[in-house]
Amino acid sequence: MLITDIINILGNEFSSIYCVNRQDQYIQIYRHLNENTELDELMNEKKTYETVIQKYIETNVFEEDRNKMLVATDFNIIYSKNSPSSTGGR
Repeated sequence: MLITDIINILGNEFSSIYCVNRQDQYIQIYRHLNENTELDELMNEKKTYETVIQKYIETNVFEEDRNKMLVATDFNIIYSKNSPSSTGGR
């Protein structure tokens, strides 16, 4: 399956689609429909996933939910759940 096929499938359900490079954790924007200009600037400045997600949480998540969101969006946790060894080599 090509990346364009994946983007088209995701596009049916999501308004914004990003790809995070596992090596350097930089974000590539495939489709972005967000009106948060601070996040737009961070992504255009080639900031890492951690930098962008922390800014997103600071500006968009209720204070009492921020710690849970930080855990849920932790790159290392997401990466380990989606690595080839955890998905049976897929």
